[in-house]
Amino acid sequence: MFYDQQLREALDSKGASRKCPSCDSQGWSTHGNLHVPAEDAADVLTAYMLVCQACGLIRLHAAQVLEN
Repeated sequence: MFYDQQLREALDSKGASRKCPSCDSQGWSTHGNLHVPAEDAADVLTAYMLVCQACGLIRLHAAQVLEN
């Protein structure tokens, strides 16, 4: 599990844009990780959640991609 700064560094290392696709803001707050159910109930995806401070858009990033 990443913490705020680690998550930002992982996103930067993957080339993720900091710009919100909805309002062009670059202010994001991190809200830890969550488990997203998949089509197969045995397969659960862990994702990190970020929320745009300007418009409230919720953005999810797959943990297994960022942590590898």
